[in-house]
Amino acid sequence: IKHGRVAMLAATGWMVQKNGLGIIPYPVGESMFSGEGAGELHTLSSDPYTAAMELPGAGWWQMFFTAGCIELWTEAQKPHYMKSGNMQALSTFDGVGFKADEKMQLKELKNGRLAMIATMAYLAHYINPGTVPLPMP
Repeated sequence: IKHGRVAMLAATGWMVQKNGLGIIPYPVGESMFSGEGAGELHTLSSDPYTAAMELPGAGWWQMFFTAGCIELWTEAQKPHYMKSGNMQALSTFDGVGFKADEKMQLKELKNGRLAMIATMAYLAHYINPGTVPLPMP
C-alpha cells in the first residue's frame, strides 16, 4: 500500500507540474545571501522530466534521506507489519484518524497500481514519444 501511495503522489505531482501549477520559486547558491543577484529567486521548468534534471543535488539528497528515514522507521516496528497481518504500514502517519477497512485498502491498492502504470506511461511518453497509445498533454 505504501508504494501505491508514493505512486499516487508521483502521478499527481507529474500532472500538477506539467500543467504549470507546481512552479515554486526558491533561492539558489550564493545569490540567496550576498553578491550580485542577492535575493533572486529561480524556478524549475514546467516540464516534469526537465525539472527533475534541474533539481540541485541537495534536493535529491533531502528526498532520499527523508524517504529512507521513514522506511527504516516503519521496517523497525515490532511486530513487523508483514508478520502481524497489518498491511497498513504507515498507519501511525495517519494524521486525520482515518482507519481503513479491508474494502477501502483494496481500493487504495488498486488505485496505487493504476498510478504506477500512469507514472510509467508518463515517463515512457517523454522518453519515446508515440509509445503510449493515447495522446498526452
